Amino acid sequence: MHWKEFFQFLLLFISEHQGPGYLVIFLVSFLESLAFVGLFIPGTTFMVFVGFLASKGFFNIPELFIVAVAGAIAGDALSFFLGSHSNVVFSAKSKIFKLKYLQTGEGLLKKYGDKSVFVGRFLGPIRPIIPFVAGMFKMEPKKFYFWNILSAIGWGTLYLSLGYFFGAAWDIVARWSRKLSFTLLIGVILIILVYWVVTMVKAGQKK
Repeated sequence: MHWKEFFQFLLLFISEHQGPGYLVIFLVSFLESLAFVGLFIPGTTFMVFVGFLASKGFFNIPELFIVAVAGAIAGDALSFFLGSHSNVVFSAKSKIFKLKYLQTGEGLLKKYGDKSVFVGRFLGPIRPIIPFVAGMFKMEPKKFYFWNILSAIGWGTLYLSLGYFFGAAWDIVARWSRKLSFTLLIGVILIILVYWVVTMVKAGQKK
């Protein structure tokens, strides 16, 4: 099974099974944050979707937020630990340990310092690499965990809110669309009636 098909299976599963769905959401959030593994997990798209499901009543949004954020924190924490104890050699020829990942991570560390953990959380494909690189370059653990937790809260808030409020907005648009359609229909009928009356009056005047 291709990973995209597996991802679609997960979406279908959590939409039909709320209880186990929370565990799946935690695991996706965790793996999406895990060094190198997260390169293949479309976690942000997943979180937007489950936020949308929450707006439809499939999940409790506070519980969903806690589960997603906890997974993100745990994934980054393990990545940081692995990086601080790793002897991985990055290479331009490697398909996973690509040299450009190390260079990008190092560049962020030099530019943003400890805040790179926060910035990196929102940088798409490179995101799960930043904590690993931070561990390699021996970032102070207290500073790492501060930005790790803060960024996870921001990440969960952003992407779950996008899905949740999009779902609510979609319902509003749908309701108003139905109302506007009915109003438009009435308006068209009134215009036709007015046109018919004016035409009949003019025809009567000519006689």
